[in-house]
Amino acid sequence: PVLYTEYTSGHFGLVWENLNRLCSLVDTSNITVRIPMIPGYVDAEKQQHSIAVISSLGITNIDTFSYMPVK
Repeated sequence: PVLYTEYTSGHFGLVWENLNRLCSLVDTSNITVRIPMIPGYVDAEKQQHSIAVISSLGITNIDTFSYMPVK
């Protein structure tokens, strides 16, 4: 949550609530979550932690990618 807020200025709680709600409404095999690797914010270890948390919801379609912010 701290990292999410730091990078996006948004509130992670709302994102988490919405993802949980989505999981309760549709088959999790129909959900794809994208997890970026962002230099200075998300490294491989943090990306793997996010995968574990998302997987705990029963989501198996997880797309990881490298993100390079535009300067």
